[in-house]
Amino acid sequence: MTNPTTLEEAVSILAKQATRDDVPTSRFHSTVGRAIRNEWGLWGDSDLAKWFKERGVTHADDMTGMIFKALDARLTGKRFNFDKEAKKYAAYWKKNGE
Repeated sequence: MTNPTTLEEAVSILAKQATRDDVPTSRFHSTVGRAIRNEWGLWGDSDLAKWFKERGVTHADDMTGMIFKALDARLTGKRFNFDKEAKKYAAYWKKNGE
């Protein structure tokens, strides 16, 4: 299987393996999140990392956070607003000096 190149592809890959009971939470950040960051090259210049960076999301932890939130939205039938989430992360980094 090739690595995803967009958020939609990433969510689709994870959704095939998840059920509604698997809704991701912050407890996945250090386990599944680390695997995603490493295997999908989010610390580097993978196509998926580039996709996020082109949209203003530059930190790998933020990328996995957004992937989890988008997956949660898909599994629970909610709407995921990428722009709103991206602005939250940008505001956090601006406030914290990066």
